[in-house]
Amino acid sequence: MSKNISQPLNKINAVLEQIGQGDYYQPEPPMPVTELKETAHNLIAMGQKLGATNQELEKANRAKSKFLSSMSHELRTPLNAILGFSQLMELNPKEPLSESQRQYVTEIIRAGDHLLNLINEILDLSRIESGRFSLSNEPVELITLVGEILSLMQPLADQNQVTLSFEPPEPATLTTVTDRTRLKQILINLISNAIKYNRPDGQVTIRLEENGDHLYFHVIDTGLGIPADQLSAIFEPFLRLPETSNVVEGTGIGLTLVKQLSQLINGSIEVTSTPGDGSHFCLTIPFTERADRPDDALLIADDVLQTLAVHPCRLLYVEDNQTNLKLMESTFAKIPNIELLTANSGEQGLELAHSQQPDLIILDIHLSGMDGYEVLARLKTTAETSSIPVVALSASAMAPDIDKGLAMGFADYFTKPVNITMFLSRILALLNPPK
Repeated sequence: MSKNISQPLNKINAVLEQIGQGDYYQPEPPMPVTELKETAHNLIAMGQKLGATNQELEKANRAKSKFLSSMSHELRTPLNAILGFSQLMELNPKEPLSESQRQYVTEIIRAGDHLLNLINEILDLSRIESGRFSLSNEPVELITLVGEILSLMQPLADQNQVTLSFEPPEPATLTTVTDRTRLKQILINLISNAIKYNRPDGQVTIRLEENGDHLYFHVIDTGLGIPADQLSAIFEPFLRLPETSNVVEGTGIGLTLVKQLSQLINGSIEVTSTPGDGSHFCLTIPFTERADRPDDALLIADDVLQTLAVHPCRLLYVEDNQTNLKLMESTFAKIPNIELLTANSGEQGLELAHSQQPDLIILDIHLSGMDGYEVLARLKTTAETSSIPVVALSASAMAPDIDKGLAMGFADYFTKPVNITMFLSRILALLNPPK
């Protein structure tokens, strides 16, 4: 028992001896009250400054979003007429164009599409930065996708005297699950850059490889190349290489979108380049196999087109822009058994909706007087019109605009400028839903 007591007593004595000699740890004296108050005051001031800075950033971000939304609307409205009527001229078999006229219309559509792509690139970048960018994964047959892209890029290659070639993998069919639209957008950006920054009689090679876990899309050109000290900056927004900025058109955000879209589909992008010899971009994405399936939307559209002959329909289009009214009148005039009523104000649209009971209503958002949202609300709260499907056709194309429209109760939301073929397919599907 004495041993059990003596051992802890010895330890206590040793500690007391260390304290007496000053060897034992002693805590620092507390901070003076005045210093504590000063530190607290500084922390509060820093917090207030950070809060003010954050408010300024949020204000600037809201202003940017408002500007982009306004710019998108103002540019899309005239583009809708330019591209819409051009498409009608190109697709009209009853009044075929002469060869020279067809070439003129093709150039109009090509220029309009280019302007639309520039607008979309800026809006896409804004959506990604705000976190409002949705993906839609589906089975994608890659050989077919690359073939579509090469067909789309061939006129640009011919114009720049560049040869396009594709080195497909084995097997001849290769399907993965990803966002088809975004993958196509990435590859179009890479291939169009490879063409535009090439030299006359140059080459662009697209090579597709897979190793079981990943897919590799190589885009290799024989063009100008990129200096080593600029490689790290080419994915920065609005950057244009000094030696090309005056001869190659674009916004300077194409590669920024490529990088950010690649990350969104769980991929990555790498580049190597030698000035004077060309550049090599490699997109890597996960390889997820899945059995292919038919495109139900296209099957529905084909079926609808055949049933229209025995299903007469009445449509109402509410729009205060006379050019857009003429475009829709010309569009639906070519489809049998469809009667199109038009109204140039929300008030007139409500009157026609009640008196004529259309099968479907196409409604612009930014109407003079009563806007499209109020028109929709009144249609939905009135027994005679509450069951009529209403779709939006608007130049407001920002993600919040579309989300708001669908949340308000629109059956679908179309943005200007409208793709005539796609628009008709979806409208006809709404008029004749599958049973």
